[in-house]
Amino acid sequence: MARITRGQIGGIYAIAARLGWDNDRLHDTVYDNYHVEHISQLTAEQAAELINLLQDSDPTMKELKTLRNRVIKACAELRRLQGYDPRDIEAIKTTCIRKAGLPRASFNAIPVSQLRQLYHIFCKEQQLWRNAAEVEADIAAASALVN
Repeated sequence: MARITRGQIGGIYAIAARLGWDNDRLHDTVYDNYHVEHISQLTAEQAAELINLLQDSDPTMKELKTLRNRVIKACAELRRLQGYDPRDIEAIKTTCIRKAGLPRASFNAIPVSQLRQLYHIFCKEQQLWRNAAEVEADIAAASALVN
């Protein structure tokens, strides 16, 4: 099994600090959940699980996670309407990054304010694509009547 990475260790301590936890509380949580004496003894998988557990305890992180999921779903639906694969998560994240104007950033680096804007933009574009599809259907029906 892969050992915990330095990045994961730093992330765990950063999230715990943001939650206002001291080291004793963090280490007690690690011991209670994983039966190890120190965070460095966790596997990478256990560390990822602990990070998710801590993030779910943080209302700000929970809101951010929810908002990211909404943006991904809205973008996926737009891509479906455009005829692209709505399950291609990398393409969805790339679309979001480009729309946010952050060409060299990661999806998780998009700030909350821009995530909210992206969600509304994708919802409006979905409506435009639905309206365009309705117009195309009306034109096709009208031309069928003429012929």
